Amino acid sequence: VYNIDIKTGVIMDDAKLLRMFDEEVEDIYEEIRESRILDADYVAMYVRNNGYNLYVDEYGRLVVLFEYVSDDETIEKELILED
Repeated sequence: VYNIDIKTGVIMDDAKLLRMFDEEVEDIYEEIRESRILDADYVAMYVRNNGYNLYVDEYGRLVVLFEYVSDDETIEKELILED
């Protein structure tokens, strides 16, 4: 996932996106734990240990992209961080 500032052409990493949206890394894990996804605590732990990507969607919302791994499958998931 690449996030490019359309005004400057600079690639924005996750840290810059978090600052831009006034979010902290811990906010991501908390949002996952509070979501209604299946096994939210497990997914938050998995994301903490294995990483995620951030991007800004077409509506200007910050989205966390991560993999949900269960016993029999891996699914790519997206979670919009709420204000």
